Amino acid sequence: MSVIKNSFFVLLARITELVSGVVVVGLTTRYLGAAGFGEYAFVGTTAVALSPLVALGCGRILVRDVAVAAGRAGPLVASALWLNAALAAVTLGAALVVMRLVPGRSPMAAAAMTVAVVGQGLWVMQQTVTAVFIAREQMIFDPLIVIGTRLLLLALSLAVVIWRLSYPWFFVASAAAGGAGLLLALQILVRRFARPQFGLRWTELRYLARESAPVAAYNFLGQSFAYAGVLLLTWLAGLKEVAFFQAPLRVLGPLMILPMSLLFAFTPALARLGADAAAAPQLRQFYERAVRLVLGAVLPLGVAVHVLAPYLVRLLFGADFADSANPFRLLSWALGPFALNALLNTILTSLHRQTRLIFTHLAALAVNLALGPWLILRAGHTGASLAFLLSIVVLFLINHRCLTAVIGGPVLWRAAWRPVLATAGLAGGVWLGAGRLPPLLLAALAVPAYAGLCAALRVLTVTEVRAWLGRQPRAVEESA
Repeated sequence: MSVIKNSFFVLLARITELVSGVVVVGLTTRYLGAAGFGEYAFVGTTAVALSPLVALGCGRILVRDVAVAAGRAGPLVASALWLNAALAAVTLGAALVVMRLVPGRSPMAAAAMTVAVVGQGLWVMQQTVTAVFIAREQMIFDPLIVIGTRLLLLALSLAVVIWRLSYPWFFVASAAAGGAGLLLALQILVRRFARPQFGLRWTELRYLARESAPVAAYNFLGQSFAYAGVLLLTWLAGLKEVAFFQAPLRVLGPLMILPMSLLFAFTPALARLGADAAAAPQLRQFYERAVRLVLGAVLPLGVAVHVLAPYLVRLLFGADFADSANPFRLLSWALGPFALNALLNTILTSLHRQTRLIFTHLAALAVNLALGPWLILRAGHTGASLAFLLSIVVLFLINHRCLTAVIGGPVLWRAAWRPVLATAGLAGGVWLGAGRLPPLLLAALAVPAYAGLCAALRVLTVTEVRAWLGRQPRAVEESA
């Protein structure tokens, strides 16, 4: 039953992040307005886009290696934290250079960027430590840290609004919460798992740098899809257009990784399977079922957001952000391919194919940069959203091809047709009922109707669920 418990704990942590993120975005958009939110969003997006350079992919490598050899946790986590701290200093310099290139920036921009990057570094270091908990399959500590830090972040953000402070204080609040989370994670690590050995060990530092650099590269390129839109909008359309693009993306970002939380408890098992050359059939089976599960969970959200986008914008951001409705619709359809890319990144890294992911992300980023200027000049924030969506779809198709080239099948359509057909049926029903039924009644009917379609089309059968979450370890391993 550990898989069920671990899946629940990881899902609880991600839902907490989602809810707190939505509340914080609502606070900042209403407090700053569309004009003020533009610079805040640019600073925050820059810090997040550069965070993979701070993380250097150490978390994934720690999960992979500690899951196989638990005794390496102490020296590896210490070396990873040294790398995180050193790279945060380098990243800060790069971020300040980027900030100087922004037209129309305020006098507070440099201070805001400094605090934002420092805060992002603290969040990254916290995740480095919690990677040990994931590798040891003790996910209960993840939601404990997440809930505590997010409650602190919400309280501090609310204090910024109440005291009418300037926007850099939102980043101070984030840095304080990230630092508290890092201290708590280190306390749990020392008491329950391993004591970090903080002496400089150059062999481990070189090993982590070598293994993590490809992960950092493709994570950075993955962040670049959204950041390319922010940069192009800043230079071609202005910071207010950035606000309309970034506000819905701040809400949808956590949703993009939420489906992966249902599968995250299998990450250590995937690491062990990746080390076994004879495990390709199990990986194929796991991947096909995961595609069905992720699409079955995510595609209906695209339908819901597409229909409800104007209401969601008014509810979450206020009337000042009415122009964000179209980006909300377009970006919601990126939820499926984005979640599947996260899955593919994990599987290919477990197979030691992380270097290949650099080239797939470069190809997708090239699509974004080729289409972005043309679309933005014609449709502003809506054009940036469309370029983002297309590049994420291209990335998924290329990554899928890379995985199937290594482990063989499944054919994509064989894995995807059931949830796609169920969602098409849901969309048809919603289209027929819109305007004829009250919205609440339509939503109440749509949920059981979709569940019935999923059951009829066998999107995920009871037998498969039992095989994944059953008590017998062998059943879990075979399905993983």
